Amino acid sequence: MNWLYFTLIAATGFGIISVMAKDIMADTSAVIYTALYSVLGLIFYTPVFLYYAFTLEHSAPFLAVAGLGVSMVGNVLAFIIYNYSVKEGKLSQVVPITRLTPVFAAAIAAVVLGEAVSIALASGVIFATTGAIIVLKEEKVSYLRSIEDGLHTKAIKAAIISAFLYGVTSVADRYATQIIAPEIYNYFIYVGMSSGLLAAAYYRYSHPSEEILDTFNEYSIYYVFTGIIAAGSSLAIFKAFSAASAAKVTTVLQFQVLIPVIAGVLLFDEKDLTRKLIGSIILIAGIGLSAI
Repeated sequence: MNWLYFTLIAATGFGIISVMAKDIMADTSAVIYTALYSVLGLIFYTPVFLYYAFTLEHSAPFLAVAGLGVSMVGNVLAFIIYNYSVKEGKLSQVVPITRLTPVFAAAIAAVVLGEAVSIALASGVIFATTGAIIVLKEEKVSYLRSIEDGLHTKAIKAAIISAFLYGVTSVADRYATQIIAPEIYNYFIYVGMSSGLLAAAYYRYSHPSEEILDTFNEYSIYYVFTGIIAAGSSLAIFKAFSAASAAKVTTVLQFQVLIPVIAGVLLFDEKDLTRKLIGSIILIAGIGLSAI
């Protein structure tokens, strides 16, 4: 059951990062923020990588390297497409759609890797996804109306593509980390993501270096903690993928949704607690079913 502990550690870390991101991205673009996030994760993880590079045996057959490449490209594309969906659509419609990743991961892993989906796991995926959507739903927004309206918009289509791509990267991670040590794999994922996101920043902005330095100087403490937590959390999630199916890991990873919900209640005086509590209970039930 080590995979469960690693996933919960990663989910907690990513949840904490999302709370800090709420503050940072109030006046920082998502592209600049995530590019800096990835670079800092790479910087903080490099000493760990160097240690394991000299202590672990290396194995990198073609298919494992291909899986690594798919994950690198997929993560960058998914991020860019997700941000497009947020920019063009309503947050209350877009964000819940991104919680469909475990559904896509389970289906893709079953086809590509031949991973079995038990009744308990399928129920866990459905429960966790449903719970996350309930938690993230905004007040006075109808689920059915959101679906009916949303499916005709480019924003919702982009959000679905984003969730699908994250499902693809999850399966790629699951395959590759069974061959390439997660401690090594994590470093190259950061190399790929940092390169891709910096390229996106330079493509989109005239002077991205200045914007990166400005936001880092303004939120330096937040960014340092973000880089450290990101490095540790991503290693934990790859350790989990190396030991358990993509469907299980991505389902339990939904736990990260609860962190900003708790923070919202404690720090930002957010309302509608009854709905969030119900959604959280359903989400946790799904996690429990997935861990069986």
